[in-house]
Amino acid sequence: MSSCTCGKQQVRLTAVQGDTFNRTFTLTTWDGSEFVPTDLTGATAELILALDDQVVQHPLTIEDAAGGVISASVAAEDTFLWGMSSGPQQLTRRGSVDWRLQVRVTFPDDVVETIVLGTLCVTREVVA
Repeated sequence: MSSCTCGKQQVRLTAVQGDTFNRTFTLTTWDGSEFVPTDLTGATAELILALDDQVVQHPLTIEDAAGGVISASVAAEDTFLWGMSSGPQQLTRRGSVDWRLQVRVTFPDDVVETIVLGTLCVTREVVA
């Protein structure tokens, strides 16, 4: 069975279970001649992760609304949970867990846009 990317460019981000997760995203818009920063004034953003029956949401910070800059900073205690899994994966305890990843922006006019779609590969911490 083939997987559909539905026209969105897929990304693959990585994280380590139990480490602070920091990423910055810059949203731009094509104005007909060049890419310019997207105005994020009044917008909100969130990081959504899904694995099996689990969905985890983390609010993101609009760092520079005029510059289109969004940042993620997820605490180590939260990323520790990313390395835990349910269902069959919990029994096999693989070295990593792949979450489906989405970064979504909601603009002041209630338009919702996914700006990042892909996978977050979480490497499980080494346990002695």
